[in-house]
Amino acid sequence: MRSVLLTGLLGSTCVAFGGFLVGRTPPGDWVEHVPPLEGLREGAAAAPLGYGAAFLWLVLLTWAWVGLGARTRGRPDGVAAVRRAALLWVLPLLPTPPLFSGDGWSYVGDGLLTARGLSPYDVSVSHLHGPILQAVDAAWLHTTAQYGPLPMLWGGAASWTWGDLWFGLYAFRALALVGLGLLLYAVPRLAAATGRDPASATWLAAASPLVLAHGVAGLHLDLVMVGLMALALMLAATHRWGWASVAVGLAVAVKPTAVFVVVGVVLLSMPHDTLLHRLRRAAAVSVVALATAVGLGEAGGLGLGWVGAMRVPWAHPSWLSLTRYVGDLAAWVTGLRVTPAVPVAGVVLLCGVSAWLVLRGPVRDRAAAGVAAAAALALSTAMAPVVHYWYFLWCLPALACAPLARVPRRAVVALVVALGVLAPVDPSQHLPFGTTVVRVSLVLAVLVAFLPSGLLGRGGPDRLQPAAGA
Repeated sequence: MRSVLLTGLLGSTCVAFGGFLVGRTPPGDWVEHVPPLEGLREGAAAAPLGYGAAFLWLVLLTWAWVGLGARTRGRPDGVAAVRRAALLWVLPLLPTPPLFSGDGWSYVGDGLLTARGLSPYDVSVSHLHGPILQAVDAAWLHTTAQYGPLPMLWGGAASWTWGDLWFGLYAFRALALVGLGLLLYAVPRLAAATGRDPASATWLAAASPLVLAHGVAGLHLDLVMVGLMALALMLAATHRWGWASVAVGLAVAVKPTAVFVVVGVVLLSMPHDTLLHRLRRAAAVSVVALATAVGLGEAGGLGLGWVGAMRVPWAHPSWLSLTRYVGDLAAWVTGLRVTPAVPVAGVVLLCGVSAWLVLRGPVRDRAAAGVAAAAALALSTAMAPVVHYWYFLWCLPALACAPLARVPRRAVVALVVALGVLAPVDPSQHLPFGTTVVRVSLVLAVLVAFLPSGLLGRGGPDRLQPAAGA
């Protein structure tokens, strides 16, 4: 186990070094004056060296993660071991700038606007002055915020406390750690309630390079949203649906797409299988969640501006969006301009399936209810009009805690591997080695998916085993 922990620590440390070479930072800040980095960041080789190092060491971190799963699966002390590994591997990533994405600086800019009494839903970061304008990606400089009130108020509080840009950035990294902590707390308990091995579920949902690279290093708000969603599912499975509804509301206050976790909360918390009870529980959960999200925005002085902000991502299509390709195919076949209508149809389909699951999904069998919750969240990812690598975090805890068959479970592991290793590369960046990275990531994912079951699970079975500390 010690060799696995040290291998992962080495991998995450070198990923952090690569991130310092290529991570976006405000001009003239302290990173540019660190002696080992000063010359490297200014050279022409900074991008290939930084991205290449991050990719190669992510491969090493991934392999350490696979070894961790082999040594903890089914063991009584497995959950504690996974928690130690996740917290150890995340340490080198904490001081870095946002890796593989500049979204973190956009959050800081929105926090500055909030601290100055301006709504980030009405004005963009371009209204600010100073180094923050160079730190924020040009694609988002003139775009209003697309997130709920919780991160806006969090960033506003940080900027009000101390206006330094790095202090604001580290405040959002602390928020990411809150999300990771919620996963480490809630996932083993949810897994125990649904009949899954807590150690194996925690390994998949909270310690993978997908979580560390995108959620902590990349600083995407999806990690805290997913942590709150996992908490909501755990509370629902342990007969605390009221608090689960509050957790749903807080998750929605991060990103409104979290609303689809209501399906899992209803199914996991239902004591009676009647249509009336289902409708009452669904209405109660929705009302409490909505009141929590709306109340937070009103109390913080942001009102309901975040509701209108949901339209912002639709203007930025992504290459992973399934509905985008379906629309392109339909337009090619029919010759009609139907591409913009397909994402809308996808959302309508998602809402219809979610409603059907609430009314007809399993409720007394927690394992089956967990599978239904995972299906709803997986569909919410697939049907989203815009999809990025880290959006697959939305369904990961539910999938990790669902008693899936061997083939789909290995497919989930392979997807986690591929998306984690791909973190340094977005095809939209057109990096010269991007195609090579994609190919290597897919090969590694296939290799992991087809590893002998003994290697992936030497510790014990996937089904429920007693777990210390869970």
